[in-house]
Amino acid sequence: ASCAAENITVVYGMEGDSISVNCTYNPWQQRWREKSWCKQIDETTCQHVVSARRFWLPFLKNRNGTTSISDNIHDGVLTVTMKRLQKKDAGLYQCRTDYLGESNSLRRVKVEVLTAVLETQVPEEPSAVQSIS
Repeated sequence: ASCAAENITVVYGMEGDSISVNCTYNPWQQRWREKSWCKQIDETTCQHVVSARRFWLPFLKNRNGTTSISDNIHDGVLTVTMKRLQKKDAGLYQCRTDYLGESNSLRRVKVEVLTAVLETQVPEEPSAVQSIS
């Protein structure tokens, strides 16, 4: 069975900017489960990026490089922030819960990184507008 039919949210970010992704879950069922953010390498492999610790205060963030994660267990919202986006950050990611070795996907997110276009590349007005003296 292919994962293609599953809902994938696409998030766009500019190179150098930040994006935030919220993954919601049932706080009663899943608040104490370990939550993680991973990057899909192929069909079966999701490479771990960062985990939110259990019993973690919601305002404290766990960080790995430019990616941070925080878990609001009262509202059931896991927030992942990726800063200073680079082209290599693009790809398919998952928010997951891990419990007794079993992983469940909360949300699949495709991150698209757009190259910032410098303003100097915007077509300029024709230069024939100079006043004739």
